[in-house]
Amino acid sequence: MHKLVLGLFLGLLPGVVFASDENASKALSLFFKSTESLSASFVQTNWDEQERVTDQSEGEFVLVKPDGFFWHYKSPFVQKIVAANHKVWFYDVDLEQVTIKSTDKLMGFSPLLFLTGTLDLERDFVVEMDSVTDAVVWLRVTPKGASSSFEYIRMGLVNGQLGSMEFEDNFGRKTQLQFSDMKVNVTVDPALFVLSIPDGVDVFEE
Repeated sequence: MHKLVLGLFLGLLPGVVFASDENASKALSLFFKSTESLSASFVQTNWDEQERVTDQSEGEFVLVKPDGFFWHYKSPFVQKIVAANHKVWFYDVDLEQVTIKSTDKLMGFSPLLFLTGTLDLERDFVVEMDSVTDAVVWLRVTPKGASSSFEYIRMGLVNGQLGSMEFEDNFGRKTQLQFSDMKVNVTVDPALFVLSIPDGVDVFEE
């Protein structure tokens, strides 16, 4: 389930008024054009199709456009996901195993592709105002094509900044991400996007 949530987060600029679906779509477009890097801590909760909590984890992520991505699960299990140069490395520390995939082989409109901003927002997605609850503005992003790996993304914004995100895959399983300490357009060490593989770790490339 962890791999399914690759890239399921966006930061929107403060001061944008989300009074209509059109404004919501414009805000996302503005994000893709103006944001060069993101970093934050997160708490991730997963539910199965029966809406039962299956697991919870914590960690941090760093994103640098166009394709630098570092996703680090710190607890309860240590996992690292690194994307760079059109490849993605999935490193399970406990299993001592690394799986390498080409981004071209990731299914359809995956969350990873959505995150990079390389997709055509108007052509490929419907962006709508969802609701306003307890000062949280919720946007809903729905892919138009049947080849997507997710049904929708809901983004909860407080004062124009992303505070949480919800995602449902094609099997009815849901994921929620709660973000904290979000930083936008800060300098990032490029060494984060080079995965150092220890001796003895099994490596599989697909």
